[in-house]
Amino acid sequence: MLNFFALMAWYPEENREIYSVPELVVRFRIEDLGKASPVFDMDKLTWMNGVYMRTLLERDPGRVVEVCLPALREAGLLEGTPTEAQRASIRRVIDVLGERLKVGRDIVVNGDFFFKESVEYEPEAARRYLSELGIAEVLSALRERVAGAGALDPAGAEALVRTLAEERGMEAREIVHPVRVALTGKTAGPGLFELMALLGRDQVTRRLAAAVDYIHRTAGS
Repeated sequence: MLNFFALMAWYPEENREIYSVPELVVRFRIEDLGKASPVFDMDKLTWMNGVYMRTLLERDPGRVVEVCLPALREAGLLEGTPTEAQRASIRRVIDVLGERLKVGRDIVVNGDFFFKESVEYEPEAARRYLSELGIAEVLSALRERVAGAGALDPAGAEALVRTLAEERGMEAREIVHPVRVALTGKTAGPGLFELMALLGRDQVTRRLAAAVDYIHRTAGS
């Protein structure tokens, strides 16, 4: 907030957006104040908060977890005081979300699927990527491969998807997008292979199976 309010009317010569308090004290000059009325830019404030969150994550990750807890509770994704295991899980979600976490509520907006047993598909996402029986076959084949794999890490998840795409003469993206919708219900989000690893083999196979069932139930409707 300090940087945001300082830069609403102050235009330093150097092209920077984030200053420490000592730096502001040293660099601030009355001559650099603009003459126009300052504008409260909410998008800029959100962006700057994201920069602050990433900096705080490096310095005090536990504090970032605390910032996210109220949003998780409000969404019904967390009850009471989290255990150490839950805190560690939330921290891993924060790491995977990366720049998509600008404010505490973003953990729900962009990562609610990490905390649910099942997902609801966004209507447009389902229409675009989960509407063909051919996709059901692909998702079913991937589910079998994930189920037969060992520990699922990002590199392993990527190898499974790319190998399947190559064998079927498809572009990797033709599999990536339907898989993302199957696992998250959304068309956008953090890296697919990272989120597959974080969800884990069991959760990934369950959601792929659920997506296959959904396609068979709704095909042609």
